[in-house]
Parts: sequence; C-alpha cells; structure tokens
Amino acid sequence: MKTPAAEAMILRAQAALGEPLGETLLALIDLATKLRPEDPPNAFAALWLRLLDRQDLELEARGRVAPPDVTLFAWTGGDGNCFGFLMDGHASSVDERPVVKIYPMDDAASYEVVASNLRDFLGLVAVAFAEVVTRRATDQDWMRFRAEWYGDKPALLAQMRRLSEHLLTIPGVKVPGSPSAVANAFPNRSFVAPD
Repeated sequence: MKTPAAEAMILRAQAALGEPLGETLLALIDLATKLRPEDPPNAFAALWLRLLDRQDLELEARGRVAPPDVTLFAWTGGDGNCFGFLMDGHASSVDERPVVKIYPMDDAASYEVVASNLRDFLGLVAVAFAEVVTRRATDQDWMRFRAEWYGDKPALLAQMRRLSEHLLTIPGVKVPGSPSAVANAFPNRSFVAPD
C-alpha cells in the first residue's frame, strides 16, 4: 500500500510525463517515501539526486528549462543541473526512455544523453553521485569522484554509500562494470534550448 506522499508524487509525475510510470520510477518514489517520509523528493539529496516536487514542476511549467522533447524528473541541487526523460516516442515505458542531463547555465550544445534508461542512470548515481554523471568521464574518473569531492567527510561518504545500497535494491539497478560504457551506450544527439 502506497503512502499518501508516494501517491501524491506518483500523480504529479504522471501528470508531468503524460503517461503511466514504469516499475523502476514507481520503486524509486516508493523508496524515497520510505527513506524520508517527511520530505521524499530529498531522500537522495546526499547523492545530489532530488526528485522533482510540486514547486519544481510549477516552475518548469511557467518557464521551461528543458528542451521540448525532454520532460524533467529530477535535479541535482547544484547549478540548476537537472535530468529528464527523452520523450522521443520510441520507448514502451518511461523506465526505458533515455535520460538526458540538462545544464541550464550552458547552451543546449552541452546537454547530453547520459543513460539508455532509468535503471542504468540509477546505477551510475550509485557509483558516484548525480552531479557528476556525464558521458565525458572515464571509468577511472567515475571511481574517484566521491573521494575527490568528499574524501575528507567520512560521515557523508557513509551516507552516500548507504543511499547507493538502497538504490541497488530497485529491481534491475546495478553498479555497472564500466560506468563510461553505460553513460555512452545510447547515442548522444543535439538538443534545442527551450524558448
């Protein structure tokens, strides 16, 4: 049975995406509401992954950040960087849509497809954290991101490790053998900045 917070998040996400949610996104929302019932969108904040809440969706509706073919579902909390699903009509489920990273402070040429689907994206977040998810990182970069950014903060590293373990309980989410290969598995493309 879903909590009222989970039901509200599901309804908002369905309205934003315009289609039913897949099992992975439903599991992510359910996990967020269990980990942080008082503030589910920020359950994974230590991994720089914040699920969009009502206020975020209202802001996006008033002044788009994402290109017209991308629907946002999360942001990093840093520099306005966010993630969305590529709504290109090719996927049978929202979980199977490619994930795009949007850099609102940059031009559309910097936007990039960073995962073939939501499960792969969550696996990349479990390796490092959402702010550093990119096609440009090598496998060595992926493995050292946390230590470089937070090596002097053992309590935060422990919290990040715990949240990563929770993400890995979602069916199909796993730590990739080669994060760089996963981040580059889906062909990148050009995006048009929102009007």
